[in-house]
Amino acid sequence: MGQVRWTLAQPGVRYGVLLVAVAAGLVGSAALLGHAVNAPALSAYQQAQTCGLQGSAADNCRLFVPGTVLSDRPYPLGIHALTLATEGSRAVYLGRAEEDRSAIGYGSEALLVLWRGRAARVIGQRLVLEPFTGPPGSAFLLIVVAILCELLCALALGLQGLAWRLRASVIPTSLPPPPSWPAGRPHVQLVFMGALVVALLAARTGHAAIAAPLHAACGLVAAGLMGAAGIGSARALAAVAGRRGMDGLSEEPALRLGSDVALAAVLVALCLSLAADLVVNDLLTLPR
Repeated sequence: MGQVRWTLAQPGVRYGVLLVAVAAGLVGSAALLGHAVNAPALSAYQQAQTCGLQGSAADNCRLFVPGTVLSDRPYPLGIHALTLATEGSRAVYLGRAEEDRSAIGYGSEALLVLWRGRAARVIGQRLVLEPFTGPPGSAFLLIVVAILCELLCALALGLQGLAWRLRASVIPTSLPPPPSWPAGRPHVQLVFMGALVVALLAARTGHAAIAAPLHAACGLVAAGLMGAAGIGSARALAAVAGRRGMDGLSEEPALRLGSDVALAAVLVALCLSLAADLVVNDLLTLPR
């Protein structure tokens, strides 16, 4: 047990976990932004009519193409890789299955739904597949990636705090522990929690003119609190560099401050990307 505590207390473990948190936060932010960008396409697809019907726009309608299933390879979590032959060509569609009673047999008939050149849905006798290349499948994939990355980021931050406490118990240090986010005084943390509560309740107003500004304001408040903590760490880091020169940046206090700055930047990106995703969703789904 003592060897495990010693291993976890090493700086490489702590900063390695921090790098995982930073990477997960960046990927999660990108996924949230992608989800926001995909939302208008998803809304347009859901409102599109079948090509050939009266009033359907030629560039914004659903085209149905008959096909034949060549193979169906199921994966965990309802994911399928479906090989479909349509009009002399074949393609593999990887996506989420809405219905999955059993694997589709070879030679079964299927219907491919195309929208703006994207494969939006594959309808079979026993399976309805939404490929990740289409608007519904992309929305599902991006939001799952965002949730998993945010959970991983939170887990990595918790492990970093645990590793620091183990270090303090094994190797006494005068350095303060890593800050809790949002860092600052209790009233700052209360403001942050208040912004989260308002953001959760904003969608219940049922009106985009109210929910969208509230979500934008809450995102800016949360990002501002995170950014203020990062700016404070950056100033302290600049002071260290000014007193000790470039060599001082490789010491433990400077590494701690640098990691705080990087983490604050990632958390700001997460707050802003989440706020953007919520605002876009409000404008597309709530009445104005």
